[in-house]
Amino acid sequence: MKMKNFVIPVLFLLLVLGIIFSFSVLNKEQNYYYAFEEKIPLYTVENHYVLRYDTIPAKEAESLKLKGISPEISLSWKDEKTAIVDLTTKRASVDIIDYLKRFENVYSIQPLFKLKEGLEMPVTDELVIGFSQINEEEIRDLHKLLKITILETNSVFKHLRVLRGADALKLLTNIRKKGREL
Repeated sequence: MKMKNFVIPVLFLLLVLGIIFSFSVLNKEQNYYYAFEEKIPLYTVENHYVLRYDTIPAKEAESLKLKGISPEISLSWKDEKTAIVDLTTKRASVDIIDYLKRFENVYSIQPLFKLKEGLEMPVTDELVIGFSQINEEEIRDLHKLLKITILETNSVFKHLRVLRGADALKLLTNIRKKGREL
């Protein structure tokens, strides 16, 4: 009889914990990117961020500066202005990211994303998008509304840059929504 009295509260506790866990997973904001008309989910890579520099930094000096913040930081350069930062611990991530945002040469800091298949999908301050359903004037109005700089344009795509520190993925989603409303 004592075992039965013990099992029922434990099962109830497990049920409550399962419900709480499922709500936290369901309420977590899902990020997407769009490839033509396909909506593709992106998954955040824990404690990894994409740093995009405004000008080309001295890579070795920049790496040493970041190591000076925390010896746990590792830096992997993807091109002359883009680096992936691994902060190894979530506890330090928030403080370090806030600190990095104050660096004059850092234009954007975005979480690193990956696809379901595991392929990394870094998002920076630059976007390449196509507008097939709306005219040029509507596109210019949309750029003014979202405060986006047009870097290059041709018949296939627009190469855009978001404001310093802006969330490029969120802006891309807004562009997609606004483009459909126009």
